[in-house]
Amino acid sequence: MADKKLMKRYSGNYARFVQITDADSTVQMRAYEKQQMDIAKLDDFIRKNSANKATYKSAQSKQKVLDKIMDEVRCTLLVLQASLCCTASSPSDHQ
Repeated sequence: MADKKLMKRYSGNYARFVQITDADSTVQMRAYEKQQMDIAKLDDFIRKNSANKATYKSAQSKQKVLDKIMDEVRCTLLVLQASLCCTASSPSDHQ
C-alpha cells in the first residue's frame, strides 16, 4: 500500500535519507505482497464456496471484504497517478 502523503521530510544527511527510503520501500513491498496473497486467498475461497448453499453467506461476506480491498487499491493507484501527473512538467513550463 502506498503512502498517501506527497511530501515527506527527512532529517540527517543523504546517506541516512537513502537508508530510510530503502527501509520504507522494503516495508511497502512486503505489505503489497501480503495484500496480493490475501486477495488470492479471498478469491479462491469465494470461487470454491459461492455455489455451496451451506457456505454461500460466508462467501458473500468475503466478497464484500475483497471489494473493499480492491476499492482501496484503485484509490491508491489514482493518488499515485495524480501525483505523477502533477510532478511531470512540460518543456513550456521552464521558458
